[in-house]
Amino acid sequence: MTYQPGTFFSVSHKSVDSARFKKLSPYAKAAYFVFKRAYNGHNNGALAMSSRMMEDKIGCSVGKASTAIKELVSSRFIEITCPAWRGDNPKATEYRLLEHKCDVTGMRAGVASVPLVQKENSE
Repeated sequence: MTYQPGTFFSVSHKSVDSARFKKLSPYAKAAYFVFKRAYNGHNNGALAMSSRMMEDKIGCSVGKASTAIKELVSSRFIEITCPAWRGDNPKATEYRLLEHKCDVTGMRAGVASVPLVQKENSE
C-alpha cells in the first residue's frame, strides 16, 4: 500500500489517556474520532456535523449520535462555533476541536470561548 496524503490523523496520547476521555461513552469516543478525521489542519471551527451525519458515520441511532456530540461538548473536547440553521438554506452545526487552534477565530488551542464554571470549594 502506498502512502496517500490525508489518509490518517493523529491523536495525542495525552488526550486518549486523560481521565476525561476514559469517562466518555463508547459512542462519544467514536464521535471524537469522526471529528478528528474531519479536521484537515485548516478547517477547525468549521467542522460541520449534524446528528444524522454522525449517525451514519458511527452506525447508531440519531438519538445516540446526538447524545455523543453533546457529551463531547460538555466534556470540553469540542465546542460549537456556529449553531445549526433550519431556515431556507439549512446547515449543520459547526464545531471546533479544543485541542487545536481555531482556524475560524484564531483562538488558541485548549481555550474555550466560554470558560467552564468551576465549583467553589465549600471547605
